[in-house]
Amino acid sequence: MRPMVMSIAGFDPSGGAGVTADLKVFEHLGLTGFGVCTTLTFQREDFMEGLVYVPREHILKQIRVLTEKHDIQWCKIGLIENPEVLGIILDVLQSKNIKVVLDPIFKASVGFSFQDEPSRFLNLLEKVEVITPNREEISVLIPNIRAEEAAKIIALKTNVYLKGGHWDENPGTDLIFPKRKFDFIAIPPNGNDVKEKHGSGCILSSALAAYLTKHPELELAECCRKAKAYTEKALASSPSLLAQYDFAV
Repeated sequence: MRPMVMSIAGFDPSGGAGVTADLKVFEHLGLTGFGVCTTLTFQREDFMEGLVYVPREHILKQIRVLTEKHDIQWCKIGLIENPEVLGIILDVLQSKNIKVVLDPIFKASVGFSFQDEPSRFLNLLEKVEVITPNREEISVLIPNIRAEEAAKIIALKTNVYLKGGHWDENPGTDLIFPKRKFDFIAIPPNGNDVKEKHGSGCILSSALAAYLTKHPELELAECCRKAKAYTEKALASSPSLLAQYDFAV
């Protein structure tokens, strides 16, 4: 039987991001993927018109009916309405011993703003196994200091995968800050001819959740390396803004 993994995220009609993209990644990597919808978005890969949040009781019901039957060890969480809803979801997952990869979506790549006070998420990070911000997102969580220093602060609460796509000094180099280790591991790019993609952060975080599910014997850093390599292949898979999942893994 295939390992099982879950995504709790928004619905993107274009299939490039959110729960639709996550399920593509899970299937491509040989897992059984389950999807919980938190948000209906009105978008395509290059434009976003708006969104409607799914009521929290409907989100919790989706989680309940899945976890009543299936043994799910890991979950990727994407777009959530606010910290209060995220906290409720995390408590439910924690009660079921499901570990979480959190992709902190504060602003869509096309410019639509999601959150007014994303710093309120900081109080919830001890309930998360790993968070995957890019440099813009981590500066929203902890402003006015370098991204590396912000990551060290967050690493007092959880593991941090700091994406390097917006790093001018070392483009494409990601940094892993293990929880309470006061150090980091650099993961340089693998040399793929990457191109901009809608939902690249979703691909990375769902691939990481998939590898953590498939390979419980591996250290977090090794699963991060695998997720980065996979994401680069997805970014190089087509010249369009939508990834094509026909590459070898």
